[in-house]
Amino acid sequence: MSQIIEIADAVVAELQGAMFSQPVQVARAYIPRFDLKDLEGVHLTVVPKGIEVSVGTRDESVHEYAIDIGVQKRLPVDDVLAVDALMDLAEEIADFLRFRSLAAMPALSWVGLENGAIYASAHLEQMSLFTSVITVSYQLLR
Repeated sequence: MSQIIEIADAVVAELQGAMFSQPVQVARAYIPRFDLKDLEGVHLTVVPKGIEVSVGTRDESVHEYAIDIGVQKRLPVDDVLAVDALMDLAEEIADFLRFRSLAAMPALSWVGLENGAIYASAHLEQMSLFTSVITVSYQLLR
């Protein structure tokens, strides 16, 4: 199995073991596909995003792995309080992952975290779907 898939699975395991302010369903996927009419609750979709390799030592290189976590829930577009609660949840998930080592992969080092897509306004407006994307990065010498 590729290293980035193992890392994505380790992120899934960490998120599944966590307690958040709202219950979440966690799965790894490449494309978060849901039938909107059946979408109940908060879904966290963990997606392998990318790999960067740079010079490390004479014998090893630094591999940096980026993993996206999509936070999604269907809700009424005009429900400001529900959107607020999901924004809070996305921040809570980011706080949970910040500086966190992955139990299943202790050799990895946490590098950084970004929530560049705080929410996708087009998803909210067109599909009544809250979507936020958190990117977490880890590195490994190999």
